[in-house]
This record gives sequence, C-alpha cells and structure tokens, in this order.
Amino acid sequence: MDGIITGKIKLFSQSNSKLFNAGLNAFQAGDYYEAHEQWEELWSDPSLQDRHYVHGLIQVAVALFHAQQDNLNGSRSMIDKALTKLTKTPDVWNSIKLNDFVKASQKWKKHVHEISKTEECNNLLNPKIEITRHA
Repeated sequence: MDGIITGKIKLFSQSNSKLFNAGLNAFQAGDYYEAHEQWEELWSDPSLQDRHYVHGLIQVAVALFHAQQDNLNGSRSMIDKALTKLTKTPDVWNSIKLNDFVKASQKWKKHVHEISKTEECNNLLNPKIEITRHA
C-alpha cells in the first residue's frame, strides 16, 4: 500500500506510534531525510523493543537520502549496513510486510552497486513499505 498512513499502525506507546507513523508517511512520500529524523527519535527510546528493525529502516532511509544527494558511495555503504540489520526478518512485523521490504531493499542494493553515478539511479526501484491488515 503506497501513500499516507493515518492511524493504521499502533506499534508502541502512543508517542512512539506517532513518531513511527510520521516517519512512515515521510518515507512513502520520498522524504527520506524526514523519515530518518522521525525514526531516529523513536530509536533513541531505550525501552524500544525490536530496535534493530527500526535501526535498519533508518539506515535504508539514509541510503535513499544519500542517493538523492548524489552521494553514491554513502548510499552503497548505508544500504549494506541496513541489510545486515534486517537479516532473519519475519514476514510481517507490526503490520509491516518486512520481508517484502527487505527483498525490495536487496534489489535496490544490487542496482546501486551496478551503477557508476547517481544520475543512473532508477527511482522506480526505491523500496516501499507495504502494510498488511492482518498483523
């Protein structure tokens, strides 16, 4: 499901759910910097469970932001780090089709490692986060 998510995911405390949803909306809109900002604030909560999944999402957002900023080396480095955090993922995590997101991110990683400059980056391959109604 692309587009803006409103009140669909209740992952954590109320304030953390707001942060996650704000980051999710920004990510889906292609505002990867803002997604990273929202999720990083969420990730800084020491009581957060499944922190490594949130950290992986942050790193994918940063990788995509680096590509937007013509920083191909930074993008490659960050997507590599993100995917090490997102290994052995469940199919669905808190309503997110996490395994599908990881597969899309792996495809994007392959793409950015094959190109020689960011102008060759195919934004249609940017991973999207899909939500399931049956989490």
